[in-house]
Amino acid sequence: MRDQFERFKKANTEILAISVDTVETQAKFRDSLKVPFALLADVDQAATKAYGVLLKEGNECYAARALYLVDAEGKLRWMNAAFDLKSGSFDSLYREVEALNAAKAK
Repeated sequence: MRDQFERFKKANTEILAISVDTVETQAKFRDSLKVPFALLADVDQAATKAYGVLLKEGNECYAARALYLVDAEGKLRWMNAAFDLKSGSFDSLYREVEALNAAKAK
C-alpha cells in the first residue's frame, strides 16, 4: 500500500493501517519502511475483533491482513479479508474507490 499511496490520495482516499502492536512498535515499523500513512495501534484488540480479523496462535494474537473501504459517513462499502500483500493487487480496491467517488458525484 505504501507504493500505491499517492494514487489513492489523488482519489480523495485516506489510508489507515491497524494492528495489535504497540504504538512504539508501529512507530519503528513506520519509520523503517517510510510508511506515508497512519498506523493505528489496537492494543486492546477492540477494532480487530469488531472487524473479525483477530487471529490467535497459541498465546499470541495478531491482525490478519485485510482491506476495507469505509465511506465518509463511516459505512463499510467493500472488504477483502483474504488479501495477500505479496501477490495481491490494489486494483480492485481502487476500482471500488472510483465507483464510490462516481456515485457520490451524482
